[in-house]
Amino acid sequence: MADDVRILPTEWVGTVETSSWGVVTPHPPHFFSHAHLELGWHTTDNNAALRIDRQVGPFLELTFIASNHESKAVGVLSADSRRLKVATLEVTFHLVVDGDHMSGDGEARAHGSTERRGSFAAKMVELTAKS
Repeated sequence: MADDVRILPTEWVGTVETSSWGVVTPHPPHFFSHAHLELGWHTTDNNAALRIDRQVGPFLELTFIASNHESKAVGVLSADSRRLKVATLEVTFHLVVDGDHMSGDGEARAHGSTERRGSFAAKMVELTAKS
């Protein structure tokens, strides 16, 4: 079964739209201006990239890049290569792969960080293969 899984292009670019209570990750453009200390509702429309660093059958090692910040990620493709689940330390994305396009949603809850406790987010993702 793993031999039939599609080898994905290594570079994907697009956008991630986020509605959050507090700031969950360091990816929002205003994070480094101390926005992570502000509780309350935030919205961001962020350019983003997803790089596949390594793929072994359905298993992936990835890097999620937005606002000049990189987060390591892991992922797994479904047997038909149409669904991809990606997890970083704070965010989980559920993506549908359709040729050279990926889209889906995500949610974030930062655990174990005292400065981000009580923060959570909902995300929509659109990505297109670059290479």
